[in-house]
Amino acid sequence: MQRMPIRVVGEVMFARVLPGALNLLVIILVGRYLSAVEYGQFSLLLATITLFVSVVIGPIEQAIVPLHARQALAEGKGSFEGQLLGAIVFIVGVLGILTLGFVLLGLVQPAWLLLFLSSSFSRVFQPILRARLQFWSYGLAEIMKAAVALVFVVLFLRYTPDASTAVLLYAIGLFTGTVVGWILAGFPLPRLPNRAFFKNVIPVGTGLTSSTLAEALLFVGARYVIMLFGSPQFLGVFSFALDLAQRSVGVMINIASFAIIPRAYVKSAQGDDRVFRKMLVRGALTAGGMSLIVFTGIMGLEYFGIIAQYLGDGFSEFAFIAVSAAVVINRLKKLSVDPVLVSRGIIRAIPMAYIMVGPFSLLLISGALLLDSEALVLAIYAISYFLVALLTLAACRSVTRMT
Repeated sequence: MQRMPIRVVGEVMFARVLPGALNLLVIILVGRYLSAVEYGQFSLLLATITLFVSVVIGPIEQAIVPLHARQALAEGKGSFEGQLLGAIVFIVGVLGILTLGFVLLGLVQPAWLLLFLSSSFSRVFQPILRARLQFWSYGLAEIMKAAVALVFVVLFLRYTPDASTAVLLYAIGLFTGTVVGWILAGFPLPRLPNRAFFKNVIPVGTGLTSSTLAEALLFVGARYVIMLFGSPQFLGVFSFALDLAQRSVGVMINIASFAIIPRAYVKSAQGDDRVFRKMLVRGALTAGGMSLIVFTGIMGLEYFGIIAQYLGDGFSEFAFIAVSAAVVINRLKKLSVDPVLVSRGIIRAIPMAYIMVGPFSLLLISGALLLDSEALVLAIYAISYFLVALLTLAACRSVTRMT
């Protein structure tokens, strides 16, 4: 298998490393300006709205990257992308109008609506750019999103350090990135989806969305369990560690996934299954090594007392270690195992692993919180993702042996 050209490596670094660094700075600054309690509220709001977006547009959005290459060959890129946008415009438009009514009644904050709308359309334009392999355009939109959020956080959050303001500033950055993404995608306009579109897209998108919802049992559910049975302080510490891990050690795996998965799906669409799986395994090994280097660097800085100067009181070394393990395991699974199951049409095996592990893990986390053992909560969280990965890998091996 040929290695990726230097040009492609540069595209990926521009599209993921620089935006990742800016997003990391945003989280660090928000963590510094907000108290641990306020940060917990901010992170919970962000995770909840993001999950809601996944529910309502996931059956369309999740199918973009896996199906783009195949559908572009079958019916034309413009037709497929236009129908994608048409379906999203209808769904988001209806829900946006309903949500606006709640805003006028004072039940929903305007920042929440802006975050919902921006996140929904961003999750159409950005996957389209990624599926087209237009990484420079994708990266520019991501950089604009993160840079605007960073500037607004620096200018305003220090003077009004509360969760609602942080959500608004984050939403403004996301809105900017969404507009830039639409422009760089060539101003695609919505088209009326036909029956064949839904027949092709919904089964794949629904399967992957169910995986996202099942994963939320742990990713979002753990936060709500901590909110109910733990302290607001621990919710903030846990959320900050998780957000930090996703944007540091986790982003290394995202870099590999970003470039490798769309190309791997192209090979799968062409019937080259051996190269498809080889690309995924090689990418997982490389990404895991990169994550380990970043993790070692962060812990080294913590050892010499440098991290504490910038992250404030909300940073916990043990919490960061535990959630970093969970993030790395889960993302390596998504890079190396999940695409194989998707390509074989066995998508239901992905959410089943989370469903089998998630509820029992949340029950154990609840018990640990009632025992006032925060360390046990963190250990259960990391072990849960390890069990999910084992179950998914077992399903993948079973499917591979049958074929």
